[in-house]
Amino acid sequence: CARLLFVVQLADSVVPEVTDDQPHNPYTELQVLVNHSDIVRCLARIDHSRFVSAGDDGKVIVWHAETGRHLHTLSNHTRPVTAVLLLPALSISKGDSAENLIPTDGIQSTPLDTLSSEWLITASSDKTIQIWNVQTGIHHKTLQSYGSVKCLVSLFHGTMICSAGQDICIWNINGDLLAHVRRPKADSDIHTVVPIRGNRLVIASDRNSLGVYNVEELPAKPGQLAINSFRDLPAHREAIRCLIAVSDAMFASSSLDGMIVLWSTLSLHPMRKFNEHQVYRDSQHCYPFCVNFLVALEGRYILAAIGNGFSMFDVIVAMNVVKRTCAHSSSLLHMELVAGGSLLATSSEDSMIRLWRINTPNTDMDDRLKATSPPNSPIETFMGERELVTHSKDTKPVTPALVGELAGHSAAIQRLLDCSPSGFVSCSSDAHVILWKAGSMESQKRDEAIRSFLRTGCGCDGGDTNHLTNSL
Repeated sequence: CARLLFVVQLADSVVPEVTDDQPHNPYTELQVLVNHSDIVRCLARIDHSRFVSAGDDGKVIVWHAETGRHLHTLSNHTRPVTAVLLLPALSISKGDSAENLIPTDGIQSTPLDTLSSEWLITASSDKTIQIWNVQTGIHHKTLQSYGSVKCLVSLFHGTMICSAGQDICIWNINGDLLAHVRRPKADSDIHTVVPIRGNRLVIASDRNSLGVYNVEELPAKPGQLAINSFRDLPAHREAIRCLIAVSDAMFASSSLDGMIVLWSTLSLHPMRKFNEHQVYRDSQHCYPFCVNFLVALEGRYILAAIGNGFSMFDVIVAMNVVKRTCAHSSSLLHMELVAGGSLLATSSEDSMIRLWRINTPNTDMDDRLKATSPPNSPIETFMGERELVTHSKDTKPVTPALVGELAGHSAAIQRLLDCSPSGFVSCSSDAHVILWKAGSMESQKRDEAIRSFLRTGCGCDGGDTNHLTNSL
């Protein structure tokens, strides 16, 4: 038994290679979008047909998700863009009052005409925050921050914005500063803020502990807020790399030491710990178990990029349900469920994207891509409903199989973004954004465009062929 276990562990410690013609890889076409001139670090989906990219060139670009067509370039930043936040329009029915859309303590700082618009908020190391109208691409306002801004998060149903970096600020959409906390310059910049219950903010920087702040209304100054330090949460041995909200009751943090800590939003005490290692540095003083990326799925699962591999943890039964120790030749940087959850895409410093699958799908991959409303959630599709129901503490982690590899970038791939059913998007240090498309679906679209063109009869007399060219 010991020998068998050693063989299994050894097999998982070797980076797998694609040995066939990738019959289960649907993404056989790509479109390179080259409007950026420096590292592209941010991707965000606006809706089913649009997404936005941003990077170190200071540009924020809105694209059409299906065609890759450039829609808008938003160019007000003078230094790298560090964060992007979409604030969807708040729908207001005739029976609703303004009080239903603002904090319960009565603070009202954002008029309804502003709330009815859809806004894109961008932050930069140039110490500014820019507000844009998503639909028109028109610049709305510039907010002058007190230092470099590293992250943005919406508060109170999207009526306010919290920005953080050197300092912590809370703004309304009109650009009014409602609260500001100055932090010592010796402290490292905040890279993540997570709002939790009780009007609190949890912040993460390069320290080995989290910070918790209370957000309170100032009785003597109606409409103004105070941000007060409440507690530090020490749990890690090294600098914290990731902080995410898991559910209303839980949030999670991870660090260079590889440990993932699950916290209670009510008690602010650790609930679970995953991926603990007594020795977490190797002989070269590197961190092979460093967690570079975390994402929560459906309030129960945490998907983590750990060193060169990845794992998925079930926080309810406290177990590792998916594990691939070596997935790339270099550190993983990002992961995304694509194709409706049928595949897990991983990106790395090695400039490659790899596709992973657990169960052989019961339906054809093309049918899954065409589906407008998948019968299962992405995590159910990836794991299989039976796997989700039957796993217990005695169940061994599932090892996903490599089914595809995508080569298009020439440098580290920073982010992935699912744009199903169109495909998915990647951005890289090579300044390129790539739209990966399912070849069979694109071929079908071209065939339909040709048939539609021929049915019109426009080509019978040798007339204008621009319509056909644009369709293709």
